[in-house]
Amino acid sequence: SPIATSTVPSSTVPSATSASPVQSAAKANSTSIQSAEGPPVTVNSTTSSANVGRSPIVTSTDELRKTITQVQRILNKLTAEKFEKRLGQLLLVPITSTEILSEVISLVFNKALGEPHLASMYAELCSRLSKSATRLETDNDQALVTFKRLLLNKCQEEFERVCPGPKDGESADDRNKAFRERYVGNAKFIGELFKRQMMSEKIMHNCLRKLLDNLETPKEEEIEAVCKLLKTVGKLLDHVRAKSYIDMYFTRLRELSCNPNISPRHQRLLQDTIKLRDGGWVPLCEESANKLHIEDRECQAETARSGVSSFVRPSPRPGAPSDPPPPAAEAPCGQDRVGATEAPRETVGRRTVQSAKANSTSVESAE
Repeated sequence: SPIATSTVPSSTVPSATSASPVQSAAKANSTSIQSAEGPPVTVNSTTSSANVGRSPIVTSTDELRKTITQVQRILNKLTAEKFEKRLGQLLLVPITSTEILSEVISLVFNKALGEPHLASMYAELCSRLSKSATRLETDNDQALVTFKRLLLNKCQEEFERVCPGPKDGESADDRNKAFRERYVGNAKFIGELFKRQMMSEKIMHNCLRKLLDNLETPKEEEIEAVCKLLKTVGKLLDHVRAKSYIDMYFTRLRELSCNPNISPRHQRLLQDTIKLRDGGWVPLCEESANKLHIEDRECQAETARSGVSSFVRPSPRPGAPSDPPPPAAEAPCGQDRVGATEAPRETVGRRTVQSAKANSTSVESAE
């Protein structure tokens, strides 16, 4: 296929490898991935020499359980309005070992995948934590363990997962649905991390190539994941240097949208993603809002040119008294009022006839 066989500059699009896309970029290009992280700072450290600590071999079970409970309580109260407050509380959590750091990352990662509509907030949380969390040096291979490296490993493991069999008392459909939602949520989260420069562009292209590898019998979660990833980062990837490769991705999307083995719902999902790029990466809801705004401005300009006021009289409140009817015109002097009301009957329509009847009734009552 044109995507798999094309060669591209290493600085723009990843090369084809047999390893996982996240893993290959994290290992082979660890320098470029961690360059955006900056030097991490140890939490609650009083001296600069404590910024890098040697991870203990064994972590106390009570200490680990206490830390997990503390982090869970903070994450359960995390909202957009109280983001800074909860972030400050997380930064005060003592990270004394690689095991504790890994558990904290797992908690944040699972919350992000469990609440995909808040993926942007959790990605921002990870970005802030990666700049302030402790980095630890292991005793085995002297490798530096950072928040970002462990987070990339979690994303890689989730990206490589296959749908497991159903558990006891669980149907296959429920299991497949839960796996698909988590898989698509991981793609969304990866895209949000890329927007915060926690992942390189090379990782994004590797993920897209992996998801678009099977054109004959693609999996439903792969179709949904590639559409979600493109909707999240497509606008950032579609630049001059990589435009031709994005064109190749969308060529595959068009082929998939015509595949009879794909359900109509997923075909519409692919078509919506194609329309998104054709429309300049503007979401449909935002595009509709922009059209309405333009129409309103044109209407106001037309009203101003015509000199007609655009003021619309508000409708009366329920129960408010209505305006009294206009008074009836007085008859000329020397003319009988009955005659004055009878004369217009021949020349005026139904409304005048009704008003004439009302006037004659009032005259008779007065006599």
